[in-house]
Amino acid sequence: MKKTITLLAFLTLWISNSNAQLKLNDFDDVKIYFAGIFDDSSQIDDYGNVLIDMGSASAGRLMLRISDVNIRMEERKEEPGCADVCPPRILIHFECRKSECITNPVSASELYQSGVIEFIDLNKGKKAYGYLIALKDYMKNN
Repeated sequence: MKKTITLLAFLTLWISNSNAQLKLNDFDDVKIYFAGIFDDSSQIDDYGNVLIDMGSASAGRLMLRISDVNIRMEERKEEPGCADVCPPRILIHFECRKSECITNPVSASELYQSGVIEFIDLNKGKKAYGYLIALKDYMKNN
């Protein structure tokens, strides 16, 4: 009986931790996590304006205000379509909630309704998605 209770407690704790959402407490947290996920060429300000530069146009270069977009994650399996075969990857989609709100930093004069960034490192992509959702919540509440 004790083994069963211990096992159930462990499983409950493990499941709740695996679904735990990141919580950003202050802007220092925002900057630390941002720097840990995105390259030095990416930037964020305290108004939620974000420049994400994934290093190439195909991987994603976007400027947006995080509160103006809906964010969703897509996990893609290996598939044909790249130079030979596209590796498994995480795509993070940004969709403007109202009018066009996303620009490409290379040609900032054009506005877009949506944009995508790509992560080949699946774990980093999932962490980036969790961070972006937490960032959106933080900006909404502060």
